Amino acid sequence: METFTIREAAARCGVSYQAIRKRVDRGSISVARKDGVRLIPRTELERTGLWPGPRSDAPAELQRLQAENEDLRRELVQLRALPPKVQAEREARERIEQALLEERADKQTAEARLREAEQARAEAAARLEQLAAARFFARRRLLRELHESAVA
Repeated sequence: METFTIREAAARCGVSYQAIRKRVDRGSISVARKDGVRLIPRTELERTGLWPGPRSDAPAELQRLQAENEDLRRELVQLRALPPKVQAEREARERIEQALLEERADKQTAEARLREAEQARAEAAARLEQLAAARFFARRRLLRELHESAVA
């Protein structure tokens, strides 16, 4: 005969230790004592409807239905755990999308700065060519303009 301590029975039946202990104290679950330890037979847990699986002395059809019921209970527990997981995944996706939008904005800003820098470099190269090709007085005028634009 399979027996369990109160803690083991609570763990196997999926209920709290206190719930089993109170039933034992009230006498609704009978126990056997061995070396001062209260042991609960599996048949007692089955009789009270606490045992999660089918009863060992039940007809085959009832055992099948009880097993199916237990499977459905496990599935329900899993399904009840889904909404928080879905919400967590939704929040993670939103954070990723926000980060992606920020990255795109940073990329566009960097591309705009690059275009401005390339335009400034092209303008500087054009002025250098003008300086190289200009004669003395034209060169002095161009240098003065460059100096004034740099100071401003």
